Amino acid sequence: MRHEYKNIQDLPAPVRETLPEDAQTLYLGAYNQAWEQFQASENYQDEQTASEDADRQAWGAVRREFRQREDGRWERDSLGDHVDPEVMPDNR
Repeated sequence: MRHEYKNIQDLPAPVRETLPEDAQTLYLGAYNQAWEQFQASENYQDEQTASEDADRQAWGAVRREFRQREDGRWERDSLGDHVDPEVMPDNR
C-alpha cells in the first residue's frame, strides 16, 4: 500500500480543511518527497512510521512558509524562515 498523494483532493481531511490551497500544494510536495526518501531507505521497514515521519516533514515545510493566525487560519509568512538571508536587502 502506497501513501503518496496524487493531488490535493487526496490529502487527509484535516490538511484540506485547515490549510489554504497553496499550503496544501506545499504539503503535498513535501510529503511525497519525504515518502519517496523513506521508501528508498533501508531504515524504514514500517509504512506507518514512514507515513508519520513524512507527515511531520510536510507540516514542517508548511510552518516554514506559513503561519497560523490567532483565529486559526493559515497565511503565507511574508518574512518567515523560508527567506534566504543572502537575498534580503541590506538594511544597515
